[in-house]
Amino acid sequence: MYSEEVIKNTIAGADPYKYPDTDWADFLFSTGYVQNHSVSVSGGGSLARFALSVNYMQNEGLTEHTSSDRLNIRANTTVSLRDNLSVNMDFNAYRTNRKQPKTDDADKSLFEWMYKTPPNTVTRYPKKEGSSFTYYGNRPMMANPAAFIDHSGIREDYEDNISVNISPRWEILPNLVLKGQYSYRISSRGGKSMRDAYNFFDYNTDVLLNTWGANYTDYRDHDTYYYLGGTAEYTYDKGDHRLFVIGGYNQELTHNNSWDSYSMISMFAKANYTYNRRYLLEGTVRRDGSSRFGDGEKFGVFPSIAVGWNVHEEKFMKSLKNEINELKLRGSYGLLGNENIGLYKYQTFIDMGNGEEKEYGNPKITWEKVKMLNVGADLRLFKDLSLTFDWYEKTTSGMLITPPISSIGGIWASAINSGKVRNRGWEFSVNYDKQFKDFGFSIHGGLSQNKNKIIDLFGAPYDNGSTINQIGYALNSYYVYPTDGLLQESDFTKDASGNWVPKEGVVIFDGQQPGDIKYLDVSGPDGKPDNKITTDDRVIRGNDQPDLNYFANLSFNYKKWSFEVLFQGVTGVDAYYSAPFSNGLNLTGDGLTPMKAQLDYWTPSNPGAHYPRLTPSPDYGNNHHASDYWHFDASYCRVKYIQVGYTFDQMSLKKVGVSSIRVYVNAQNPFTFAKESMVDPESRGQMGSYPLLKTYSVGLSLNF
Repeated sequence: MYSEEVIKNTIAGADPYKYPDTDWADFLFSTGYVQNHSVSVSGGGSLARFALSVNYMQNEGLTEHTSSDRLNIRANTTVSLRDNLSVNMDFNAYRTNRKQPKTDDADKSLFEWMYKTPPNTVTRYPKKEGSSFTYYGNRPMMANPAAFIDHSGIREDYEDNISVNISPRWEILPNLVLKGQYSYRISSRGGKSMRDAYNFFDYNTDVLLNTWGANYTDYRDHDTYYYLGGTAEYTYDKGDHRLFVIGGYNQELTHNNSWDSYSMISMFAKANYTYNRRYLLEGTVRRDGSSRFGDGEKFGVFPSIAVGWNVHEEKFMKSLKNEINELKLRGSYGLLGNENIGLYKYQTFIDMGNGEEKEYGNPKITWEKVKMLNVGADLRLFKDLSLTFDWYEKTTSGMLITPPISSIGGIWASAINSGKVRNRGWEFSVNYDKQFKDFGFSIHGGLSQNKNKIIDLFGAPYDNGSTINQIGYALNSYYVYPTDGLLQESDFTKDASGNWVPKEGVVIFDGQQPGDIKYLDVSGPDGKPDNKITTDDRVIRGNDQPDLNYFANLSFNYKKWSFEVLFQGVTGVDAYYSAPFSNGLNLTGDGLTPMKAQLDYWTPSNPGAHYPRLTPSPDYGNNHHASDYWHFDASYCRVKYIQVGYTFDQMSLKKVGVSSIRVYVNAQNPFTFAKESMVDPESRGQMGSYPLLKTYSVGLSLNF
């Protein structure tokens, strides 16, 4: 596509406008800044107390014309009307504004164009003498990131949220307390996009290339939420016996936009009994009703029970009280409900355009039920070392799912209650604190694991293309083609016309050549190899559940200095590359610029390359399929933050009316240790995803 002269001049940087070499990441990204200010005031006496706080945050984004700000005000007041009667009132309001370049016309984020725009595209040409017009490097439909920033327009979004809570408390008799709560919240969102018309001309010929028309749009919507509830609490405490009983009722109502409304009603009761501070028994039952279900299916009853044993209170443990300060064994078993599905699934939807029934309702759809078993232990040794361990099993039955159906009928699938999924896992945490005269430290860490498995599923498997839901495997397991490296010239012969012909036993997609991914023929329609590569050859290879989650929080203090660091990570996580890392040379539409890592591609002289041969789109020589060739280990360990602080001497500050001053510096996400370096191993986001930010900040905390 390019002459040797153009290539040499581009490498040499002979002329940035005739032979451009643009680093689009460098062009788009800049160093943003964040400022956060908070002021709080509190006071009062025995009859009334108040607290008021105001917070303002302003954030300049990574790209031009990108920013956000948020103002939050919160006020809390507690008034004692009588010795046994008080009312708490809480008010909270915030306004958020966001601004960003409008790229909706191309249905792509600004970051996606970073990958799609070739480096030999000029950002902005220099101004021509006597003209204020700006010329840009030519692109299809003028999808030049610089042009987007300058002329695609600005999208502004806002959100207002106001909430009020009123909570009275009345102790009508000793140990008998009535509590109530009324909450009201209104959320409003809106925005506008503005773009003026602009003509794009070729820099050298002044030929009209493209015209972006004027575009002015806006939107607005709002939600309201109401909550009304009350409880009655009674406590009996005498001798070795302590009983706490609570019962309550609440109802919620939510309105979304103009039409959508849903509500929920709950009644519950709980009793907690303790004998001699050693044995604990608790029982709970609740009855929930949801408008998301039809008549006769709205209500569900969900009981649970929990037991505990404070072993350290037993007489036989007294001799070990200096070594074992606390030992508690506990267990619980209960039933929970889930009603989080879309609205009106029990009703049939009618197409307003032609009157056809598009989605048949399921009047029998009801609560998804979750059985939860948990056993655990809490242990504290030598006063400074605390250990906690939990093991749990959660089984979800009657799952709220929408099974796949044939598209021949021309209708949408209906939601049903079917299937069973088991989640099983454990959590372990340790905490050690020690304080000396001038030096102290704290170590808090934890490990956890969760694995889910589909036990039963109506109509299984659910084939979602590159993922699958199948009995015996995790939800959304990866469903990919198995591979065995790259095809080599030794796998082929050539016919009389010079075409590559696979040798006996070598199975390929039509048109594959040496350097393409070598897919394996493992199964046909009857479950046996059929000398063809088809969708039947896909296999389940892993899922996105890590083998282990872990974190460690370390803090140290020496005199007036403090230091804290938090580590977090996972091990044993399956992940797969997608565009742009799994695709090579895309010459269609807006294209896709090859990555530096893809320089290690297959050629006859580089048969051991990491990437397949560079083949033009649309099929990349069939190398674009979801296959285990693009698998990578997404394990990582990330330093989430590091903070160093200093607190000034308080005695000298009190003379000027200041109780304390603390200054600190903080680094968020400064380091990541991972096998994978091309994508963020935590989010695994690839083309078009917002990048993870490193934030370095300084702060001042001042108290009067």
